[in-house]
Amino acid sequence: MTVGRNDPCPCGSGKKYKKCCMNKDQVVELEMFIEEKFYKQKEALVGKLNEFLLAYLTMNIYAPLEAEFNRRTGHIFEKNSKGFFLFWLHFFYRYDNGLRGIEWFLAEEGNRLTSEERKMTERWAKMKPQLLQVVDQTEKIVTVIDCYTKQSFQLPKSKGNIQDVLPWVSTIGLLEQVNDSHYFNGIRALVSPKALTKVKQLIENLTAENKMDYEQVMVEYYPEILAAFHSNDLEKNHNDKEVTLYHYKYDLLDKLSVENYFENDPDFVVEQSKTDKKRFIWLSDTSVYTDNQVNGEVVVARVNATIEIKEDTLSYSSYDSDITEKFLHKLNTVEESVKLLDQRNEKKILPDNFEMQQLVANPGKGVPDYFSVYAQTMILIKPDEPLPEYNNQSLRELAQNDKDTAENWFRNMEYEVNNVVEEHFGNVDISPDFNTPRKELGLPLSPFVTGGSERVSRMIRVDMPSSQNERISLKKDSPAYDILGFTDRMVTAFYAEDIIAFYEDKTAGKAKATERKYRNTIRDIIDVLEIRGVTSWEQCDLKFFERLITEDIVRMYTYITKSYIKAILATIKSLAKWLAEHKKVMLEKEIDQLVKQYEPTMIKIAQLWESETIFQIPEETFSKEILMEKLAELDKNITTLKKGRYKVLEVEGQGVSVVNMDDNLEEKFSLNESSIPLVEEGMVFVTYIGKKETENKWESVYLEALYYHVD
Repeated sequence: MTVGRNDPCPCGSGKKYKKCCMNKDQVVELEMFIEEKFYKQKEALVGKLNEFLLAYLTMNIYAPLEAEFNRRTGHIFEKNSKGFFLFWLHFFYRYDNGLRGIEWFLAEEGNRLTSEERKMTERWAKMKPQLLQVVDQTEKIVTVIDCYTKQSFQLPKSKGNIQDVLPWVSTIGLLEQVNDSHYFNGIRALVSPKALTKVKQLIENLTAENKMDYEQVMVEYYPEILAAFHSNDLEKNHNDKEVTLYHYKYDLLDKLSVENYFENDPDFVVEQSKTDKKRFIWLSDTSVYTDNQVNGEVVVARVNATIEIKEDTLSYSSYDSDITEKFLHKLNTVEESVKLLDQRNEKKILPDNFEMQQLVANPGKGVPDYFSVYAQTMILIKPDEPLPEYNNQSLRELAQNDKDTAENWFRNMEYEVNNVVEEHFGNVDISPDFNTPRKELGLPLSPFVTGGSERVSRMIRVDMPSSQNERISLKKDSPAYDILGFTDRMVTAFYAEDIIAFYEDKTAGKAKATERKYRNTIRDIIDVLEIRGVTSWEQCDLKFFERLITEDIVRMYTYITKSYIKAILATIKSLAKWLAEHKKVMLEKEIDQLVKQYEPTMIKIAQLWESETIFQIPEETFSKEILMEKLAELDKNITTLKKGRYKVLEVEGQGVSVVNMDDNLEEKFSLNESSIPLVEEGMVFVTYIGKKETENKWESVYLEALYYHVD
């Protein structure tokens, strides 16, 4: 369908096409035309380069070179080496005349090429191999960094260049600059960050042994480096450990009695129940994973053992000797109903750093299935447990003593988890959260994490009631559990009965508006208790309430009003009084003083939201590209954009001096004129700041969160 200049714009803005997207479409079409022309020129030139070299490479020269390449790469590509081999002949191998293929082609054929072809050939001859790692990506751009020069490059996403990638993948490649963008030249493969560590060590060794710089090494030893990137041969671990898998098999003399026994044993859960087969799992160490990107939770537990009943046979297996002893003891209860058929211990050799731990995860209603992987990942990230592969240092110690190693650990883990999720679930909307543990350890945040610096997830250990009936009975006594959004797991939390009693005291016989105020504000307080992982009222000290007032509540919202600030502060005061009366938290006067101290500041924060909010973008559709489009519609002419957590140091004229809490760098940016009188030192703007190409002044352009930081 052709859209006329004066037709309504198909984007739905209501403007005429010529006044809206026509210029944008023309820019996109021009970019596509330039890119398509570039790829056609490139394809034609590669054909000429290949034809030139093959005219020289007779079979008695070609075959030995191919054999040399396969030998130097350790034959790891098997039948798929042709592309890499030709790439080596074109850009890396030095022929008898001392020239690489592309240099020889330019010297011999340069005068026969068109001016555009010669210009492209000269560009190719100057390209140097680079060790590259992906460090960010948006909807249209992938950013890579040279591991040695630390220079970054913007690569447009396209079929012939690069498309969506996993976090932190790396490669050795040639980058070709076309206008302001960069494109991969020739064949390459993106591999894990773990492989990058191995390759960097190889290059370092070759540099020292051959007295070359890293660029020379990457040219002369391209096959060996390529092999190191793709080889799965890991160094032998001399600290391997032996584990035992215990197997028992029984004949069932009374199948029904045995099934009933395990169905009523509180340690076991029925995982699968079919006519001909039942599978039980023995669970312990139950935890609940919460994440501010979803409404719901994932219950995770350790699997100690499995039992399968099929036809008239029971099969048991476990890696835990203590659990196996307990199982045998349990079986004494039904010993007349079973007969041992087989017992064997299977020995397995595992790396010393491998943790044998089976987990099961159950996502709640509305939580995507792939969050089960995220929950299990959170259990495996243990900041204070020793890591054998790092001389038994913990992650926390690595973060303090060797940040690069800690960073590499997180990059490897983030890559692996995203890879597993992609393999099993395809492309997903929400990435795993590695920023919560990064923040805890003081490491830089990952740009690949959905939600960025605002992402918060928690793993909370719980003692689940022994049966579903018990969990239901806890809730049925009061409708307040459902009104306040309690899940089955939350009814056993330390705060549950007190919060329900407080809500009922404050709302009994009151108007709907009063009930609604307490319902909404109490729900937010519960969310903070859950997110913070609080396990007792003793942990709710004055510091907890100070952060609750100044930071926790307001950070849960992307826009907050003055009336809500007054409502939540009134509820906090009432809750403090109620808790003191019931001897739970004896801080009524102190909390009342905190509310008086911070209420003016929090009201200013609500007013700042009103002053700074020009437009809002739904969180599920937000991207930098959409933000730039919105700013362009407002004639902001912003060309550079970045996000940070900026703590106010001082108000200066129409702007503020701030420190970016993510990198501790000081900056300045301007705010709307009506905002300046409201700003106070210590306020934190989680905002995108931008500047125009013609000016070197930053301004806040899109506010995401606003709170007050207490040191």
